[in-house]
Amino acid sequence: MRSMASVRAAWPALALALALAAGACSTPEPRPRDDLRAELPETPRLDVSFSLQWDSISRNDKGERDAEQVARWVTERRNAVERCLRHEPQALLQAQEILEEILSKVSDVSRDRLLLAQLYFANATVYYRSADVQFFEITRLRTEKRLLPDEGGRALDDDEVERLVAEHQPSFEANLLRLNEWANRALAQFTMYQRMRPDDKSVYDYLWKLYFFLQNYEESLRWLDQVLRELDLRGVPQDEPIPQDYRRYRARIAEFVADQRIHGLKPIRPLLPFKSERRIE
Repeated sequence: MRSMASVRAAWPALALALALAAGACSTPEPRPRDDLRAELPETPRLDVSFSLQWDSISRNDKGERDAEQVARWVTERRNAVERCLRHEPQALLQAQEILEEILSKVSDVSRDRLLLAQLYFANATVYYRSADVQFFEITRLRTEKRLLPDEGGRALDDDEVERLVAEHQPSFEANLLRLNEWANRALAQFTMYQRMRPDDKSVYDYLWKLYFFLQNYEESLRWLDQVLRELDLRGVPQDEPIPQDYRRYRARIAEFVADQRIHGLKPIRPLLPFKSERRIE
């Protein structure tokens, strides 16, 4: 993981002005200063029980666990995960915990690893959104030097601006660290899944966004190019919204990377690049 100083320095690039949802750019709504730190939304917990525990699975003379019982153990927990995801609202944290348990015992189940990777990705977007909103407000304060209209809208002197910015900084940095943690977790799971299912090209769309989160823009562009190539191979017309949007995003990221190499980092207005609804289908 990068140092906090390097994360802070690179944040303007992470706040790249993209909009991946329906090609629309929209400014994040500023949050009140008493709601700065993002926490993962509370999700319900269902009453689930399992008839077979891992330590109860019988072993043969070689110490190997019975394959049929292992399959039953996995199936019981998969069924519970499906219940969690069918529930309204979804019991996401509980589903995540059950998937982690499955993979801690049976590591070669690709469908469960993909689902866990998607849950980790959804968690990363929560912290991305919060950090993005915070950075927008920090930038707004330093640029406009004025309170929000619902706070009176009065002008601020330099000391007041820096005091308000300092109020944002601790939770902003905490959210960046949490973003990096979940993005790295998701990336690790997707990478393992790819080894099992190299034929599944849908992973590419997650990878370019995760590398974008982690400020590895060269790698982000590489995987975005793979997404665009797959769209072409599938015969998706280039005038369709998704190919148009993705090519525009690629041009913007490439432009920023090139500019960064020449001039270094410079502040740009932060916008969330895609919808981050924490829901798993």
